[in-house]
Parts: sequence; C-alpha cells; structure tokens
Amino acid sequence: MTTYDSVMSEPAEGELTSRDLLRVYLDAVTLIEPFQYELEQRANITLVQARMLRRLRHGPRTQTQLGQGMGLSPSSVSRLVDRLVAEGLVVRGRSGGDARQILVRVTPKGQSLFATMRVLQGTVIERAAADMPGDRRRLLHETLREFVDRVKAYGEI
Repeated sequence: MTTYDSVMSEPAEGELTSRDLLRVYLDAVTLIEPFQYELEQRANITLVQARMLRRLRHGPRTQTQLGQGMGLSPSSVSRLVDRLVAEGLVVRGRSGGDARQILVRVTPKGQSLFATMRVLQGTVIERAAADMPGDRRRLLHETLREFVDRVKAYGEI
C-alpha cells in the first residue's frame, strides 16, 4: 500500500493530486444530501441506519456480524443499534442456540419501513449510473471499492 507520505508528495506532471481526488469525492458525497434529508424527515433514520436495516432483512445478526459486514467499529454498531431500538425498528434478543449470544432482529415496524424505503430508486443518481456504459460503471465501482477499502485500512470509521 502507498504510504501517506508518498501520497502527499508532488505528483508527476499531468497526474492528479490527492486534493483533486478529495474535491471530486466531496462533490459526489454532496449528491446524496437531499436524499439523506428526505429519509431523516420521513423515517427519522440516517442512511447508515437504513443500511443496517437492509443487512437485517434476511434474518437476525449479531452486532459483531453487523459491524464486520458494514465495516464499522463495535462502538459505532452499538450506537446505531441503540438508535434503531429507540425508534422501535429493531430489538435485541438472546439466541435460541446460545444464550450468551445477542441477536439484533427487525421488528414489524422496521420491516414495514424497509418495505417502503427506496432511497435512490428513480432518482437522477440512479439514472446517471444506469446511463453509464457498463465498462465505465465497472471501473467506477472497482475504483470506489478500492478507495473505501484504503480508507478503512487506515483505521476504523
């Protein structure tokens, strides 16, 4: 992996700097803000909480499984689950097979919310992604995945 010091050195002529990358990354992140606001107003949850509900749609998970699947620290997962419990969207309960194991389950209210949640469906973001040629979509996906993995490698988010 490239080190932080080598990233901060001057790029070769014609290459982009890390600041150039961060500027376009911030431009991309701001595209989601109106949808995040709508989700918070309509359902009183954040996009990260919606992602957690999505992870739970096929059945209960431990907080450890949720954290690993979402790339979040145990304390972040605990806070997210606490908020979803407070909203009545999930419950914590003991596993039938192992009384020491705590599972997070979606409540009927959470299932109902998830069934109606369409965060980016039908939006200009979805249309722009669909309009991209397949090879460009694949390249963007691979590049964003690599960037996310690199950020996570520097420490827990």
